[in-house]
Amino acid sequence: METKNFGRAAEALCITKSPLSKVLSELEYSLGGKLFIRKYNGLDPTALAWDCYNRCLPAYQRLMAFEEEFTKLAQDSYTSIHFDMSVPYSFFHYMQRIVHSENLKFQIKREVVTSEDLLSINCKHNAAIISFRQLETENRSLCDSWHGCHHVILHRTSNDNRYNNKFFVWKDQYTHYHKSRIKEILSFTDIEPDFIEHNHDLFSLLSFIREGKGMILSTEKLANFVRLEGIDIEVIDRSYIRCFTYHNNNNIKSTTLPSFKALLNQFI
Repeated sequence: METKNFGRAAEALCITKSPLSKVLSELEYSLGGKLFIRKYNGLDPTALAWDCYNRCLPAYQRLMAFEEEFTKLAQDSYTSIHFDMSVPYSFFHYMQRIVHSENLKFQIKREVVTSEDLLSINCKHNAAIISFRQLETENRSLCDSWHGCHHVILHRTSNDNRYNNKFFVWKDQYTHYHKSRIKEILSFTDIEPDFIEHNHDLFSLLSFIREGKGMILSTEKLANFVRLEGIDIEVIDRSYIRCFTYHNNNNIKSTTLPSFKALLNQFI
């Protein structure tokens, strides 16, 4: 109902359009009427769709508010941070290590953010969503966004500057998205990347880079924190990090979310 588009809805759920279409058809069969008029890749909601949506949404929001209230006493001292899959795993893992090593009162996870997550965030008092892409939501007042530092390439120090065109990319269910994103960022350079999928920790990866086995993209600030001797940083002048945070309005007055954003800004 928010995207009104098969392609964008499927992308947000990290599935193909076929299973999404199948579930929608089954739902229409159960309800005995059309929910959407299909227009190529677009969806035009019918009166039945709007009726179901408007009836279900308040009940869903009350349920989320009840769940939040029920668990609030146990979790009140912690802030839940949900990283969208658009945040590269290596960056997320580095933030996770900091949170754990410093014993900070944040519970963090990384997985694709769905429309359901964006709806439920309105009912949560100690939670936020962090994304490196703009997410589909009708409530723009709950979104803060800002530009961070440059994207950079970390590569082996050599007389030839860049040793090769091999780029390491984390291997998981979101690999295809990140390959496309890396290509988009590298379009500002003359590099056509050849990808190496991996599941190495950041410091093992840095050793491979120093040996000339490949390169990675990073934020400029994080690169300066972790760079080893024998590794150069090449700034991509026209490419910047853009970060989005989604949260409940009450979090604006909270000290926990600004403190996490301050931590985040040390690396983006």
